[in-house]
Amino acid sequence: MFITIEVVNELPLSINPEVCGLNSNVLFEYHNNLVRLLWTDMIKLYPGVDIVYDESTDWDKVVQNTTEDILKSLPELYNINKVKMFYGDKCFAPNIIVLLYELEKINALLDVIKNNLSQLSKVFLGKVEMNSMLEEVSMCLYAGRVPGCWSKLSPPSVKSLPGYIEHLTKRTLQYSNWSQIREPLVMWLSGLHSPKSYLTSLIQLACRKYGWSIEHSMFYTSVTQWTCESEVQREPDAGCYITGLYLEGARWDMDKQCLTECTFQNTFEKLPILAIIPIETRLLKLPKNSITIPVYVTSKRGNSMTDNCVFQANLNTLLHKSFWILRGVCVVMNTD
Repeated sequence: MFITIEVVNELPLSINPEVCGLNSNVLFEYHNNLVRLLWTDMIKLYPGVDIVYDESTDWDKVVQNTTEDILKSLPELYNINKVKMFYGDKCFAPNIIVLLYELEKINALLDVIKNNLSQLSKVFLGKVEMNSMLEEVSMCLYAGRVPGCWSKLSPPSVKSLPGYIEHLTKRTLQYSNWSQIREPLVMWLSGLHSPKSYLTSLIQLACRKYGWSIEHSMFYTSVTQWTCESEVQREPDAGCYITGLYLEGARWDMDKQCLTECTFQNTFEKLPILAIIPIETRLLKLPKNSITIPVYVTSKRGNSMTDNCVFQANLNTLLHKSFWILRGVCVVMNTD
């Protein structure tokens, strides 16, 4: 019994993450998550609108200004029939079908946001009474959180309200270029509502072009030398280039073209432009120094059956695969 107590007393009070194979940066992420959780719980304790809505508070000013700013930043709903006319016979192509689906989703989201904010503006003018839904929206606007009715119509996200609106604005810009000009040379995959559908459409296009069987086709990835979208001058023969990916738990060495240790206090490191390359399954031969890493929509991760896991990226490494597996390395499409 005394020996057991002595052994327990000799154990360190804090264990270095590297003992478990993790990078020391996980401590910073752990503490950041604790702060976010604490802040979220504190916001939930904030009193309701009926208590704080008086002349001595700034609640109405903050919510009213936030409402006006968001309304100004929102574009008009997309005219899907006009997009169909623009693409003509190409509307039956898999990638254009995905575009039309994406426009339907973004239109539904924009319609709800505009309706909520318009109704909330009328509350300040005394034209509409405050109800439970508008109260929830107003409290979220004041606290800098994304309302639940917006999240239900959006891709998975852990962003705060400012980051969410910035992300939404960037999404609409990509949709506008895609629907009015052409498909982007470099697709910002993070801006799609259903990135899995788009990647599947690339395989379908390649099967139609080369006469492959879709049941025996897939795609693999290759990291390019490009770090900026403007460096890409032409589209690939099949597949596409994607951007907006971040490595968690590692970084990409541009000189050696492989995974390496992430820099101090940097949990997320931007990944260069990635090439999505369709191929027949029987012809796929990955190099021995390649490791398959899951790509998630958000840092919440999840298993391969969830919508948060989009695909798997093939990345080169000079170290054994087990090193990166213990590190918990993955790729995310959106930072917090």
